[in-house]
Amino acid sequence: MCVLLSLKKKANGLFYLLDKMFNLNFSAKIKEAEDHVKQGEKYLKTTLTKWKPDLDSAIEEFDKACTCYRVAEKYEQCRDLSIRLAELQIQKGSTFFAAKSYEQAAQMSQQLQELAIAAKYYDKAGQLYAEGGKMEVKIKKKDR
Repeated sequence: MCVLLSLKKKANGLFYLLDKMFNLNFSAKIKEAEDHVKQGEKYLKTTLTKWKPDLDSAIEEFDKACTCYRVAEKYEQCRDLSIRLAELQIQKGSTFFAAKSYEQAAQMSQQLQELAIAAKYYDKAGQLYAEGGKMEVKIKKKDR
């Protein structure tokens, strides 16, 4: 009996350490995501010498931040950033990648169990795929 209690305490200690390690990883990913968002915001700012925002660099940074949020299981932040990313890609004229971003936002909404919102983003992605000439992708999205 004492041996079992001793093993149980060691196992609980191990699970505690593993939990701490993963939470530290998640907090590091969240910090990394926030840094990418800040950098993306800098690329969008204009100054006296920089008249146009650097959309390509901002999109790249926001995409990296989305990945970090998704890994850290911060699905709401990932969804919100995916929508912003889609809007920037539309502004740039890249409808296919905007559709992919809306699709990612829909997947994050599914993770949050917000199915009506997910359907809205899947529909938006389908419309953008159709605009870009990707009807076969749109048909697959409608089947979901």
